[in-house]
Order: sequence, then C-alpha cells, then structure tokens
Amino acid sequence: MASGTIGNLAQRLATIHQAASGPSFELQFSQLQNTVIRRLNDEIQKVNEAGGSKAEMLKLQRDGRKLAENLPIVEKFLFDTESNKGRLSTIYDKITSLVSKFTDDANMSATDVANFNTERQETVDEMNRLWQLSYVGFTDGDTIRRLKNDISVLEGLTPVEGVVDPEGTDPATNANRSVLSSLETLQTQTSTAQTVTLNSIKVIFDIHKGMISDMFTIQADVTEINSSAQLAKLAEAEQIQLRYAALLESISLSYDVASSFSENLAKSLSSPRPEKGSVLNLFS
Repeated sequence: MASGTIGNLAQRLATIHQAASGPSFELQFSQLQNTVIRRLNDEIQKVNEAGGSKAEMLKLQRDGRKLAENLPIVEKFLFDTESNKGRLSTIYDKITSLVSKFTDDANMSATDVANFNTERQETVDEMNRLWQLSYVGFTDGDTIRRLKNDISVLEGLTPVEGVVDPEGTDPATNANRSVLSSLETLQTQTSTAQTVTLNSIKVIFDIHKGMISDMFTIQADVTEINSSAQLAKLAEAEQIQLRYAALLESISLSYDVASSFSENLAKSLSSPRPEKGSVLNLFS
C-alpha cells in the first residue's frame, strides 16, 4: 500500500512538472528567441554599415571631385578659344582688305587713305577683343600675346596719298611701302595665330572629351563597387540568418525532447487501470 502511495505521488509530481514546464519553457524560449533576433538584427546592421573597398572608393571620389572642379575651367577655355578663332578670322579678313588698298593699283588715293584709317581702327578694336588664355599644362606659344602687342604697331601705320613704291626702292618715295610691309608681316602673324588656335581647339576638345570619359568611368566604377559590396553584404547577412535559424531550431528541438521526456516519465509512473469487468479488478 505504501509503495502504491509513493508511486501515485511520484506520478502526480511528474504530471505537475510536465504541466508546469511547458508554459515556463515556452516563455523562456520566447524570451530567448527575441534576444537571438535582436542580436541577428544587430549583426546585419553592422554588415550593412561596413564599407567595402573604402580606400578605392575614397580615391574615386577625390578623382571625381577634381574632374568636376576642372571641367568648367576647360569648358570656358574651350569657349574662349573658339571666340578667338572667330575674331582672328575677322582680323585676317580686315588686314587682307587693308593690304589690297596698296596692291590693287600700287597707288593710294585720298579715298583709299580715308578708308584705310576707318578699317584700321575696326581692326584694332577687334584685336583688343582677343583673349589671352592659359591653362595648366597647355600653351599656345604666346601667339595671341604677340599679336596683341602689335596693336600699337598697327595704330602707328599712316599711309599717305600717292604711289606705292616697288619693294627695294631706294630712296623711297613715301612711307607707303613701309606701311605695306608692316601689314604683310601682321597678316602672316594673324595666319599663324589662326593655325595655332585651331590646333588648340582640337587639343582642348580632346582634353574635355577625355575628362567626360573619365567621369563616366569613375561613375561606373563606383556603381560596380557599390553593387559588389551590396552583394557581399547580402551573402553575409544570409549566412548570419542561417546560423541563427539553426540555433533557434536546436533550442526548439531541445524543448521538444524535454517535453516528450516529461510526458513519458509521467506515463511510466502512473498505475495502470484494468478495464471494467476484468478479473484484475479483484486485486485492486
């Protein structure tokens, strides 16, 4: 009888433990799960904040800023050089017109002298509008500066009404041959400045095109680095998720094992009840 009482007590204690351990463990498991999820989110956040190829990215950003700063300077230089090209064309045409007044009939009339003075001033005004340009690592051979320095020479040319002596005439009849020689020299210098300016435009245009190309390349490199870093982050975050999922699964499995053990223990300690009408009821 005592053993039966002890057995019933053990069975009741096991049943009570089983009933109590279920909710208790579920609460602990829920708390542990929340802790694991917080840690998981913290780790994923650290992965997202970590920068990949930071040194390379910083270099690309520096190069990009430098190009962005220099591009407007090159564009203005190109625009001003294009402006010089147009003005040089006008100057050359005007100087050619001045030369023709001496060479058409080897004689300067009063009308020719008056027209010369008017067109000379127009040419001087156009020469004063030329830009003296400079850019780091580039030079035009000072052709524009030298041409502008000759403005005072042009302003000092004063033809007179009369004959234009053949070249080499000595003594000279008047100053017309000297004026013509100075104009021809200025005409050659203007032509040279035109050639140099055209070459400058090509060189600067190529520099500008190269800078645009470099900016696109930098942008592509930045995009590639960001994409690669993002893919790496996603892969790392996925591995973290799998690791924590396995941890939660093992905890859940431990709960199932413990719960099953408690249930089996309670059943093993319970006294078996014979069916009604069984002869075993006579001994119970």
